Amino acid sequence: MREEMQSQIEAKRAELQAKLGNIRDERKKQAVERIYEATNKLNERMTDHFTNVLDQIDEMLDRVESRTSKAEANGLDVSTVTPEITNAQNAIALARAAVATQAAKVYAVQTTGNEATLRSEVGTTRQALHHDLTVVRDTVKAARDAVRKAAVALAQIPRVDENENE
Repeated sequence: MREEMQSQIEAKRAELQAKLGNIRDERKKQAVERIYEATNKLNERMTDHFTNVLDQIDEMLDRVESRTSKAEANGLDVSTVTPEITNAQNAIALARAAVATQAAKVYAVQTTGNEATLRSEVGTTRQALHHDLTVVRDTVKAARDAVRKAAVALAQIPRVDENENE
């Protein structure tokens, strides 16, 4: 998937350089190319970060599920925890899908080749990246909150850590 994304980035870069051929100021061309590289690297870095965070959240949910099954084996009522665990699993799946979608995006500056509008066109691309990353961050936060609710529901059960088998 990363190789496919890299090939898309290279194709968009070539397309961008062709459009920037009309611009005479060499510094502006280089600045736009730098911004193009930076936005795509930022997108890659943030999606990797979100993936790592989701892995940690998933591990936390696994521990909650393990403790829930132990409590259920000990005869405790875990009926309030199981729906929260299901909600957390759904939230994590939704967040993983959002991260995967975001990782597949390539941000290219949609320029007309006009020097006067170049700044606003670059700004639009950066704002689109910021907006998309904010949406993904919110879905990851929702997954974290869902796991937290499951952990709190588990903590509300009295004597959940006591083991009758010992």
